[in-house]
Amino acid sequence: MSLNTIKGLFKRTRQSEKRVSVIGTIESGKTTALGLICLTCQTLSAQNKGFKSRIRERTSGIKQAPSDLRSGHFPQKTLPGSYYEADLLLKQESSFGSKVVTLPFCETAGEDIQKWISHFNESMYQQRPQLQVVDELYKYVLNSHGFILVCPTSRALMHTDSAPIEEVPEGTSRDPDVNLSRIIDAIYDYKRQAKMQIEGIAVLATKQDMIQPYAQSMGIDLTNPVGMQKFMTSFFPDTSQSLKWYGLDKIRFFPSWVQVQRDQTGKPLKWPDKTHRILMNPRRARMPQYSELSYMNLIEWLINTFAVEDK
Repeated sequence: MSLNTIKGLFKRTRQSEKRVSVIGTIESGKTTALGLICLTCQTLSAQNKGFKSRIRERTSGIKQAPSDLRSGHFPQKTLPGSYYEADLLLKQESSFGSKVVTLPFCETAGEDIQKWISHFNESMYQQRPQLQVVDELYKYVLNSHGFILVCPTSRALMHTDSAPIEEVPEGTSRDPDVNLSRIIDAIYDYKRQAKMQIEGIAVLATKQDMIQPYAQSMGIDLTNPVGMQKFMTSFFPDTSQSLKWYGLDKIRFFPSWVQVQRDQTGKPLKWPDKTHRILMNPRRARMPQYSELSYMNLIEWLINTFAVEDK
C-alpha cells in the first residue's frame, strides 16, 4: 500500500483545518502543556474582545487539564499505548476581518509514534500493514501541518551526580535526547516519502524552573533563543542536529514552567497522592504561577503560522 493510497483512504481533515501534533517522550509534560495552552486561551479571551476560543473534545477530556491546574494539581500523565484528540479552535477578529485556526491537537507518547513508524516500515514491503497502524500514522504524522515538540529541559540533570535513577519503558533510551531525535528523524523521512511539507515546528522547553539554577551556573541564559539553542546543543545534541536539518531559523523556542510550592528548605510540597502542589498566583483567583507570557507568544505563533481566513 503506497503512501498516496494511505493519504486518499484517510483524508478526513478539511483544507480549512491545520493539524498540529504535540510530540514528546514519556513524562515530558505534554498533558500539562496542553492544559496551559487552554488556560492561556481563557485568559486571552477575557482580555481581548476580538479573541475567541473553544475546545471540542473528541477522545480526550482535555478540559480537565486546565481545571486541574486551576486547583493546584498537575494533570494526569498520558499513559503509553494511549492517545488523545481534541480540537482547539482559535479566532482573532479585527476591523480587517477575522482569522481562524482549527487545531486538532493529537497527544501521545512519542515512543508510540516511533513504534508505529517502525511497524509500518517493516511491513510495507512484506505484507499489508495493520489498518490501525496506518490510521495512527496518518493522524500523527502524514496529516500534521506542524509540530509542538515538548522537550523536558530538567532531564539535563540526569547527567549530574544528584540525578535520580528512573525506570524507563522497554525498548527506549534513558536519555530523552536519543528518543526525541529518533522521533524527529522518523517524521522527516515519512514526510519526505509522502512529499509533504512541515509548515512549522515549535520547541516547548518544559520544566525550566527546575533547570534554571544549573543552566545559570553553566553560563546559559534560557530566556532568549540564543541561550536556548546553546542549551539544546549542550544537553540535547542529537535532537539539535535533527532540528538543524529542518532549519533552526524556522524553529521557535518557547520556555515553559509551572512553579511548585516549596517548604523553607526548598523541598517541594506534595498532595496526599504524592504529586507536587502548584504555587497559585496570589493576585489572580484560581490561577497557577506559570510562564504565561511564553504561552501567549506560542498562541500568537500558532495563529500567524497556521491561521486561515474565515469565510
